[in-house]
Amino acid sequence: LPLDSPGAAFEVTDRFAGLAGLLPVFARRIHCVVVGEEPHTWQPRIVRLGSGRQIETGSVVLPVEGGRLPSRILVFRAPSGSVVLRIGAGGIQEFDRKAQPTVPATWVIAPTRGSAARGALLNARFQIDTGRATLARGKSAESNSTLTKKLADEVFPIFIDLQTESESNWSVIADKLGCAQLVSPADFWCGLWETILGEPPDQDSEIDVRLLDEFSCSVFRNVVDRNGRVPNGLKGAHTAFVEVENICLSVNLIYLANAIPILLQWELFLDKFPVAGWCADQVREWLKRCDLVEQHSIPTLDLAQIVGIFDLGHLPPGEVAKLADVIRVWPSSHGEPYRWSVQMASMSLRSRAGTWVPASALIRGIATDEKLLSGFAPDTAVLHGDYGVESKAFHVVDQYLPVWRDDPSLIVGWCISATGDGPQAAAAKWLVRNIYGQTIGQLRERHHLGGWLFALKEDSLALAGLSQEEKRLLLAQLGLTATHLKDFPELSPNLTLASIHGWWSENGAKWLAKFDRRFWPSGVDRDALKEEGPYNRTAWMTLFSLGLFRRYGRVNDQQHRGFLDFLGGKGWWETICKVHPDAGAEAWMDILRAYGEGQQTDTLFELWMDSFPRLYRIARWLDIYVHLFQTLDRRDSRLAKFLLSPSSDPSLSGSGIEAPTLSRMLRLGQHLVIRELLRLEVLSSDVSRELAFSPRSAVLELMAQLGHTNLDSS
Repeated sequence: LPLDSPGAAFEVTDRFAGLAGLLPVFARRIHCVVVGEEPHTWQPRIVRLGSGRQIETGSVVLPVEGGRLPSRILVFRAPSGSVVLRIGAGGIQEFDRKAQPTVPATWVIAPTRGSAARGALLNARFQIDTGRATLARGKSAESNSTLTKKLADEVFPIFIDLQTESESNWSVIADKLGCAQLVSPADFWCGLWETILGEPPDQDSEIDVRLLDEFSCSVFRNVVDRNGRVPNGLKGAHTAFVEVENICLSVNLIYLANAIPILLQWELFLDKFPVAGWCADQVREWLKRCDLVEQHSIPTLDLAQIVGIFDLGHLPPGEVAKLADVIRVWPSSHGEPYRWSVQMASMSLRSRAGTWVPASALIRGIATDEKLLSGFAPDTAVLHGDYGVESKAFHVVDQYLPVWRDDPSLIVGWCISATGDGPQAAAAKWLVRNIYGQTIGQLRERHHLGGWLFALKEDSLALAGLSQEEKRLLLAQLGLTATHLKDFPELSPNLTLASIHGWWSENGAKWLAKFDRRFWPSGVDRDALKEEGPYNRTAWMTLFSLGLFRRYGRVNDQQHRGFLDFLGGKGWWETICKVHPDAGAEAWMDILRAYGEGQQTDTLFELWMDSFPRLYRIARWLDIYVHLFQTLDRRDSRLAKFLLSPSSDPSLSGSGIEAPTLSRMLRLGQHLVIRELLRLEVLSSDVSRELAFSPRSAVLELMAQLGHTNLDSS
């Protein structure tokens, strides 16, 4: 037949030349194909297996991206057809789907024009449509499905024999297959199943893709069902075959890469989940996909499994350090800090009396008030000293334990029951520190019961640690002196701005470092905000985004950072920061497509993704927004009110600087942005300092109690 153009001729001959290396493998009588001066033959090495079955291995030329490459293949032959896998020194390899031409996954002696192969080539007498474009549809599709199942039933015994031979005599088999000796049998088979199973097809997949999945799942199901073993998918020294019935835990090797080494050294965890019963998450998915295990029969390593190793929820003192090690390296994204708190809400710890008590009912003795309480509270209400509350490990764990809540009526009983000089002195000092709380009032109501408290005098030993002023105040509040409270001179408050400032001067650096670790994503250089000239888009987008997320309630800084880490892990944050929406709107839309199509079973970070249009606005006019905040020092208090609304700013009239308002987006977030810029000395004016903190009611009430009223700015 005549060809329309030289281009069409090249297309035909080039595809033929690219796939010519495989033609002798599948052909019945053709032993050599010559293209130009290049001959293609199939001269396999026969690998005989213990059962008498055999496979073939040899070299053919395959198309790859940028050209062609001699490659080794494995051939499994059966009465109904044959199966080809690509193999290298590291084990089974994928066919190159970026090659031109691509290698089709289905063959009928000659190649079809179906979907590009990933892991396996199937050659059989499939029914094909006119023109050999792809497999036939309609009634013929049923016969193709039947043929695929038959081919799978015929070749799976060869796979079983190869696995048996691999486990018993790997060095010999590896040499015959051309694999490196460093590759273990479990690694080889994990790579084989990963390559041929691939991702499950969706409803819109081509018919040949669905047939390949049907074939792969059938072979895997039969092999594992007969052998009872599967490669565990773990890495390094722990890679091995595992009995399916013994699998007790599946692990996400990427997400938990830092936590796994800690867990492998935790004796208590391994007692509950022996490493011999672990498998990778993808192995569990293979088993579920092929109906070899029930949907939820294999637990996934999660916080529930970590906390669940403690019988009855009892956390012994000796396990705190290991638990802290795990918490430190556990990923902080995906809302994990909140989930730690939920999982540990019912945890029990050992009391000073040796009994197990819910953590929510135990005084830990960390804060000053708690230390005083532990001096006169009963032993059943105080944490055992073996926990080492001052240690860093306990602080890591304690942040997720439920907080002890004081019960005034309970403390009243403890105060009245305190015996001995030490407990009574601690009770008196605690009462002075909480002189205006409910406990004093309830104690006065029990005056008629008598006891040591109501026999106190200024010279009582229990009051020796108090100042004269504190003694008089306590006795008056307890109703033990005739002097009425209004007759007292004005008492100096225990807490003053000067004392707060002094404490911060000593401890501020430590708490700021802790704040930065929780607040800023690890991959962002906050110092880049100080750069002059061309500004750093990533640093500024991160700062504005963290300010933007202040609009959400009941979430914390670690969750905001976790969302940005999530975007970074997908490569989306780089697009948001570095691709200007005007120049790359399609790249922004790709993020929405990928997120929307990927959330099949959960709504991961959906709350934050609702801000995508706001992130778009910030990125679109980032130049202007950065300029506005960088120049805040030049404004007075009157003009500072227009900071978030450049189009309404009289100082910008005629300047050409226009951008949509941020007032509803950064209502609370503007204070955070300004505060961080002040910390970095990008800003320094009094006007900027006035806007550094939001004057919330709780802060205003505290300042009022300290004698500072009518405040309207920071």
